[in-house]
Amino acid sequence: YTLEGVNQVQLKEEIGLTFTAALRTFLRQDPDIIMLGEIRDGATAEMAVRSSLTGHLLFSTIHTNTAWGAVARLSDMGVHPYLVADTLVMTVAQRLARLLCPHCKRHAEATDEVRRLLSDIAIDRYCEPVGCERCFYTGYAGRRAVYEVIPMDDELAAAVRSGRTDVAPLLFERGIPSLRDAVVDLFRRGETSLDEVIPLLNY
Repeated sequence: YTLEGVNQVQLKEEIGLTFTAALRTFLRQDPDIIMLGEIRDGATAEMAVRSSLTGHLLFSTIHTNTAWGAVARLSDMGVHPYLVADTLVMTVAQRLARLLCPHCKRHAEATDEVRRLLSDIAIDRYCEPVGCERCFYTGYAGRRAVYEVIPMDDELAAAVRSGRTDVAPLLFERGIPSLRDAVVDLFRRGETSLDEVIPLLNY
């Protein structure tokens, strides 16, 4: 696609046109914003951090289970914690949860097993999938993204510099819901099923 004001490059590693090489070339063009498809190795992570240090706004993706996991992942790639603390503005984790079909979903009484899995919330009834013609007998219709969004501040940056891993109390003080909190909220409202909650229970 041709987009006004946007320069795009398709990578081709066979000829040496890698993430790192393309990013190095982009920096010579003095862009305002850089969108880097994925950070997957130390060299790309280092170039991304250098770009941020020179005043460029850089967006990218990185494979982790949680938003805070991006900090540990960058450190594992060899980026010094103080550089992560100085350049990271915000991390976002996202998952897609299937939505129950509004035409055929039904209420069910919470069993002891369900109460055990969700021991920290009070639940007596919940909704479960059934299946009908409108949802092609799947019980689901559409999906919705659930997010965990962590904007960095001075205290969180200090935690990164010190290598602190248990930041849950800091996130709780800021009222930042986890992926688990977000999907449980959908579940309590009867919009998704227990099957969509279970994979995120530990997050």
